[in-house]
Amino acid sequence: MPSRQRSSVQSSLSVRNNAGTVTLHVPKTSVRTPTLNTRISTIKVHTPTVRIATPTIKTPTVSIRVPTVRVPTISDIRLKRDIVELGRLANGLHLYRYRYLWSDTLYVGVMAQEVLEIAPQAVVQGADGYLRVDYSRLGLQLSTWDDARADVSARSP
Repeated sequence: MPSRQRSSVQSSLSVRNNAGTVTLHVPKTSVRTPTLNTRISTIKVHTPTVRIATPTIKTPTVSIRVPTVRVPTISDIRLKRDIVELGRLANGLHLYRYRYLWSDTLYVGVMAQEVLEIAPQAVVQGADGYLRVDYSRLGLQLSTWDDARADVSARSP
């Protein structure tokens, strides 16, 4: 049950206007103010566990085909030196060992002028006027002499 406390209040109010000052006196009164005895209880709040299912999203598999970039290789006989014929392929093309004018490395490949007669689709002329061969159109690969010998050795029993 709440208990009550007594307190005394006396106040006055002064108001000033054109006619002068008026002072109001409020008589002393007795006021009972309630006080509360309160207890703070512990409140337990249970928060439910929320489980959210993560959706599985299936995306289609995308296959991207990147075209093979065919870069014709300079193979003009005018840019080669130390040319030695190694043999003849079934399609009539000759294989040669040679060096380019600017290099001491030995290569194995074809001569663009001969390829132009047998497989013209594999030959293009560059802006510089020299012939180039797209070895992939011939089913061949330009290689160095050392790589070609190692390849032949690896295939021999």
